[in-house]
Amino acid sequence: MKELPSFVSNATLMPAMQAPQILALDLDGTLLCHRRSTLSVAHERLIRQVQSLGIDIVLVTGRSLLTTAPIHQRLGLDTPLVCFNGSWIGYPDKRCIAQTRLSAQDVRDAVEILIKYPGSISAYPDMYKWIMHQICPTTENWADIYQTTIHVDRQAFDDWQEPSLKILYGCDEEITNTIIQELRQRFQDRFHIVKSQDDRFEILPHVNKHTGLSALAD
Repeated sequence: MKELPSFVSNATLMPAMQAPQILALDLDGTLLCHRRSTLSVAHERLIRQVQSLGIDIVLVTGRSLLTTAPIHQRLGLDTPLVCFNGSWIGYPDKRCIAQTRLSAQDVRDAVEILIKYPGSISAYPDMYKWIMHQICPTTENWADIYQTTIHVDRQAFDDWQEPSLKILYGCDEEITNTIIQELRQRFQDRFHIVKSQDDRFEILPHVNKHTGLSALAD
């Protein structure tokens, strides 16, 4: 197991006003093993040690609540979460503190460009629903990796009618930057576009993990 971070190991020596109250953690590539999407025993043990110091753990992730809630439950957390890279803040029982969504027109306009490429478009009409327009080589094992159900419905994207908490696009990493460049040229500053991994990127309203965590703290 990794050593405790210095702020954790020294927390009991700090005056009460200086001790951290919250430890915010990302999931993929941080708390979870990269690519395998699994929580190691060592990381789980570390979380328990941090909690024993009276520090609250807050999960701040690009994931949907659908795939974050099981990890939240396994860790026995009672804190709210920041999901969809800051688009949704709330509790696993759907109690929402704040949310910012793409409009149905936003989704349709983005889909108009994305549909020309061979990747997979995902949209999230609510925090527990994941809809994908098709499976591609990049996304064919995502249901297993994220241990959830992904609804594949191409027709839903022909004339999308609902707001979405974000759009996720998975594709061959060789064309990711090309698509992002086209989106930015077309939409300028209309969306926040973030490349989360080499083979995927997200289209969001103007939020990010920092704004989400700030809203939670407030």
